Amino acid sequence: MLLIQRDASYLLCDTDPESIASLKEGAAQAGLIGQTRILHGDGRAAIWDEAVQAPDLRGWTVHIDPFDAFSSGISGGPSAVELARRLADTGVVVSYWYGYEDPRREMWAWDEIGAPVRQWAHSLWCGDVRFAEPETDSGIVGCGVLLANATDETIGRCEELGQGLENVYRDAHLLSGRLGSIRFRSVR
Repeated sequence: MLLIQRDASYLLCDTDPESIASLKEGAAQAGLIGQTRILHGDGRAAIWDEAVQAPDLRGWTVHIDPFDAFSSGISGGPSAVELARRLADTGVVVSYWYGYEDPRREMWAWDEIGAPVRQWAHSLWCGDVRFAEPETDSGIVGCGVLLANATDETIGRCEELGQGLENVYRDAHLLSGRLGSIRFRSVR
């Protein structure tokens, strides 16, 4: 939002009241509250409803950061994975964040979202960060971002960020003494 600023309008959604308050505060601090709608509710359904009513989706960018990737939305909307596929199929720039607890599921978004839209998407990229040791509080062992229909410049910057994170944390140790390094991997 800080880069695009007033050249866009924003729809921000969350089901958590504290997150809604934080979104409002952030939009106000950025000076963008006047062009930002903040919905306390099912973001997947809200975005899909807007998309099917829009005459032209060119110029749309949607960031999806789901708690549950595969279940339908609370108001019957598509799952987060299905929403990402549908939007990518129409040419929308999609940024899909994902996490995982099972090391065998790294890069899962590439298989679940990237593969089905490969023939229609203008571009696809997935970057994945895997922790050397699982983070014990949450059980998360890695996370990543899948981009569909993004520019080469955006993909290049994300690639640089992933490589930079891997370099910065190469010899890191957590307060517990465990290894804090990460491994970055990407695919196009």
